[in-house]
Amino acid sequence: MSRAWPVLGRLAWWSGLTPIASRRVQRSGASLWTVLAYHRVGPRASDGGPDAVSPDRFRAHLRYLKARYDVVTVGQALEALQRAGARRPLLSVTFDDGYRDNVTAALPILQEEGCRATLFPTLEAVEEGLAPWPHRLAAGLTWLAQQGRTADWPEPLRLLAERRGNGSAPIAAAVTEAKRLSGEECARLVAEVDRRTGGARPPAEMLSADELRRWRDAGMEIGSHTHRHPILTRLSSSGRRADLLASRQGLEKMLGSPVRLLAYPNGRTADWDGAVIEDARAAGYDAAVTTIEGVASGARFDPFRIPRISVGDDDVPSLALRLLPGVARARARWHARRSAAARRGLSIAFIGGRGVGAAYSGIERYYEELGSRLAANGSEVIAYCRPRFAPEGKTWRGIVVRRVPTVRSKHFETFVHTVLSTLDVCFRRVDLVQFHALGSSPFAWLPRLFGKRTIVSVRGLDWQRAKWGALARFYLRFCETTSMVCPDATAVVSRTLRDHFEARFGRSVRYIPNGVAHTERLRPDAIRRFGLGERDYFLYAGRLSPEKGLHVAIDAHAGIDGVRFVLAGGSSYSESYMASLREQAGEGVVFTGFLTGAPLQEIYSNALAFVLPSCMEGLSVALLEAMSYGLPVIASDIPENRELVDECGGYLFRLDDVEDLRRVMREVAAAPEAARLVGERARQRVRERFDWDRIAAETAAFYREVMAGSGRAPLAHEAPAGSNGSAAGGAAPADPAAGT
Repeated sequence: MSRAWPVLGRLAWWSGLTPIASRRVQRSGASLWTVLAYHRVGPRASDGGPDAVSPDRFRAHLRYLKARYDVVTVGQALEALQRAGARRPLLSVTFDDGYRDNVTAALPILQEEGCRATLFPTLEAVEEGLAPWPHRLAAGLTWLAQQGRTADWPEPLRLLAERRGNGSAPIAAAVTEAKRLSGEECARLVAEVDRRTGGARPPAEMLSADELRRWRDAGMEIGSHTHRHPILTRLSSSGRRADLLASRQGLEKMLGSPVRLLAYPNGRTADWDGAVIEDARAAGYDAAVTTIEGVASGARFDPFRIPRISVGDDDVPSLALRLLPGVARARARWHARRSAAARRGLSIAFIGGRGVGAAYSGIERYYEELGSRLAANGSEVIAYCRPRFAPEGKTWRGIVVRRVPTVRSKHFETFVHTVLSTLDVCFRRVDLVQFHALGSSPFAWLPRLFGKRTIVSVRGLDWQRAKWGALARFYLRFCETTSMVCPDATAVVSRTLRDHFEARFGRSVRYIPNGVAHTERLRPDAIRRFGLGERDYFLYAGRLSPEKGLHVAIDAHAGIDGVRFVLAGGSSYSESYMASLREQAGEGVVFTGFLTGAPLQEIYSNALAFVLPSCMEGLSVALLEAMSYGLPVIASDIPENRELVDECGGYLFRLDDVEDLRRVMREVAAAPEAARLVGERARQRVRERFDWDRIAAETAAFYREVMAGSGRAPLAHEAPAGSNGSAAGGAAPADPAAGT
């Protein structure tokens, strides 16, 4: 469209269609109001920022416009439409962001042509001289690309560069991708790019407070473009109001006059909504402009949804065609359809877990916590559940519950359920299917034949589980290969798993860890029926299966007096192992069965420490949850547990070493306050790095890449500096040594 538009404009102009239509608008369109959006006036820049119109072309625009419209400020147009006093169509010229050339280049031309305009600067542009963050990000990425250093782009932006090749396309795509992230993630991305460029590519200069007052003193108008150019729908209501109020009050203090107009940053349909409008009103604004194409009419127009036509370096014929009301409306409908398609969330199916509504294992916790957040952000999430693990009703926390039957069998229950679920999903309107665990991976090829993307999420090397026989272990070992071959992309929950797969197959996989929700500590109430109080027991929560090493923990606990050991969990086709644990356990060991809801919260909240003596894990959700409650953790020294304890804090003991585990348990029991400090530090770190909201954002970014065909990136043996190995979040986790 961008290439064809100048040609269409000249054809319409030379044929006489545009001049004739323009004269009709001039004669009959007194209630029409057109708003144009510019950014910079000057030579074409190559720093990835917004388009610039040359001074000569800007002058030609004004001469064309003032011959056919009353060129007025936004505030003047609002007043004229309210009193229905306009004799000709109205047109307002606006500038966004606050570039210095608005005053040094555009203002003299406006004065010479006798036109007035409205400027929407960000407060940070005037106070700190900072260009909007999308421009700063684009400038840094452009400089790195020109130096041949696209490998230094932070992930996942680097993947876009690898997929789209040279030129401006990957830079525009990278900025668009960043706009989908939270304000915190965007800030981290920009800071990381600034660090890697060393400030070598500063963007265009912004205007000063004196220049802003010069604009006002010339009879021009000033509105707000927010404080730091956030995407307003990505902020909480309180965050939006704080930013909008700070911008308005800062500009008013600088100017000594009211500021009541707002330009939404980015301004597309997904960037503002009814809640944003209410917050803008609460912050003291009277009207706001968008970047949705169209022409406002005095008969039906909302002052907080004012359309604008974005203008680059168009020649006059192209501009004239763009301004025709019929063309503007057609373009508005076209943009609306594109926006609606972009806003429609993905339809995602989860296959491989038992169900939702109870935390039987890490997969079910993932279903519920991640699925509910994706659903809240507009995606449709379908969880394929086994009937006895499915909650009542058609949905659970926004997740669509799909019940598929299976057989009750240790070896075939998961297999049969996965086969039937896969067949079902092939004939449903689903964009992406995520298969959980190795055993489901051989079926990931089938939905691809029906036009769907697939992901296999590996949560552990299941063939290492002691409960499986030789044939089952052989099948699960084979599934390592199918997890790489059958889907469009593969994800793992730990760096240990990532290193294993990359070493074995020489291809990259995506590391996205498990997460934890913000937890609330509860006093002991429901758990008193087990005889439990505050900080008088060690805790294990999860499946009671052989690979968890609970027989080692029971032996170690036998030498500790005064502190009981609680096993909160049930069987996973491991009844014989559970029976052996009960025979082994003494009076100080308590079996509670599976707990959910408040009892589960209580038992985490009041434990002295959490014990995980397992011989194999992926990235233990139970360990993360224990840390989220501030519990000191005692874990076996296997790579997956060591990875988490090294990052967050805790205690390790030698695998299967009863005496070493007993030593650590005695140390914790003898110095509970010191152990509690270890737990509190781990709690803070887990909240920073493993929060479910952040994991959901990382996963959503990964989904978008898979849908765009970039889920299988070339193997990078070294992550970019500061990335901490995470390739999905758009920003690297903070370095704890840096004080962030």
